[in-house]
Amino acid sequence: MNAVTVKNLTKVFRQGDEDIYAVDHVSFTVAPGEMVAIVGQSGSGKTTLLNLIGGIEHPTSGSMEVGGVDVCSSDDETLSGIRRRKLGYIFQDFNLIPILTAEENILSLLCPASRSFAHCQPPEILNPGCCPDCLRAGSIHSLQV
Repeated sequence: MNAVTVKNLTKVFRQGDEDIYAVDHVSFTVAPGEMVAIVGQSGSGKTTLLNLIGGIEHPTSGSMEVGGVDVCSSDDETLSGIRRRKLGYIFQDFNLIPILTAEENILSLLCPASRSFAHCQPPEILNPGCCPDCLRAGSIHSLQV
């Protein structure tokens, strides 16, 4: 089973009388553990494609699966579960909760029903010595499966 399967995916935005194809009949697969880069000019549809895969936006046509789950027909609760358990998503504007620390922002995703993070186990990446290469500044558009 592929980690991500995208088939004939299209997203059209209407601007006045004009159709703007942000994503135009895109198809690809991503195998588990495979690293993929989405590159292109500003306005070429990179963020829209990531938002579609993450179930944040709905496609005009086409289909997508993440971990064998049909993203297009899933309800909000299922999509939240996919984003929480199957995808690592870094938003362009970060979407952080300003009153929380960086660690608390991460733990809020791991323990969403909790009002206290005391019982949550911080992920290994929060250990400063664990993975220096993981913490390097990189692309702001990132989706990890």
